[in-house]
Amino acid sequence: MSLEASVCYALATTAQRRSPGTDPETMRPDAAYAELIRRVREETLLTSCEALLEWDEETYMPAGGVENRSEQLALIAGLLHERGTDPRLGELLSELEGSDLVADPRSPAAVNIRELRREYDR
Repeated sequence: MSLEASVCYALATTAQRRSPGTDPETMRPDAAYAELIRRVREETLLTSCEALLEWDEETYMPAGGVENRSEQLALIAGLLHERGTDPRLGELLSELEGSDLVADPRSPAAVNIRELRREYDR
């Protein structure tokens, strides 16, 4: 397996993971927020991988690498779409919007939750 394939596989399996003890019926707000932030960080990593592949495509990619690079970028784009539209993300946001974490609308958690809701609803 090539390095690129290994990285893409690792990203794909990481994207499908759920933290232990994340049953939406019993999750505390701090655990829900931790899961939400973990998901956002993973999505950010995927976005940075996508940007790196695009940069490399424009600057250093050898001739004949277009087909493989297209497949890599398509995989990452698909993973990003799945993560951004995952109903679990909406569940976490709904749970957190009614929690004490958003009591102070200027707190970092409240600002994060508000912004993530705006992005999710787009």
